[in-house]
Amino acid sequence: MTTTVATSKSSKKSSKSAAKGAPESSPILVAPPKPEPVAEPTIPTPPDSKGTTRDASLPKARKMEQKVAYVVKCLVAIQRETRGWGAEVEAAVGEAFDTISAARAAVAKLPDTFQPPKAAPGQGRNVKPLAEGDAIDITDKAAPRYADVLDASDLKGLTVTRVIGAQVVAKTASGTKVVLPRGHVAPVKSVVA
Repeated sequence: MTTTVATSKSSKKSSKSAAKGAPESSPILVAPPKPEPVAEPTIPTPPDSKGTTRDASLPKARKMEQKVAYVVKCLVAIQRETRGWGAEVEAAVGEAFDTISAARAAVAKLPDTFQPPKAAPGQGRNVKPLAEGDAIDITDKAAPRYADVLDASDLKGLTVTRVIGAQVVAKTASGTKVVLPRGHVAPVKSVVA
């Protein structure tokens, strides 16, 4: 703080009072106004590997509808690209487009509460369900586990007598009943001549 010396009496008094430590009127400091809060940008769901944006909170039926819509979009592009490739190619692509369009319409009719059926325990999507009377074999991978219990002839050609969840009750060629995990057996593949 600097004081100025003036020749008038009033200014001398003010300089004396300022020198003695009396408060001098100081400017009021005002903080600059706070900037308006900037809303954080919403981060859209990143596109998947096919370039479509999918919302994770969508019901399963709507997710499948998006996937089928993407296939329809791809088939439209293929139709454009294969024009003039011959009637056979154009007919095949047109048939594929019609089939997928029908699938899209069917999926669109599914309610949001739709849940796809779940496979029984031990019977994944790509596993043929076993029924009573089916011919099965113990898989090559699981066969060493049963070498001490069953004869080599009993490891192949078993017949399913009952299926209980992920367990299979089977009868061997010698008549012995065994309970096996579904993952340890495979249906006998029939050879078509």
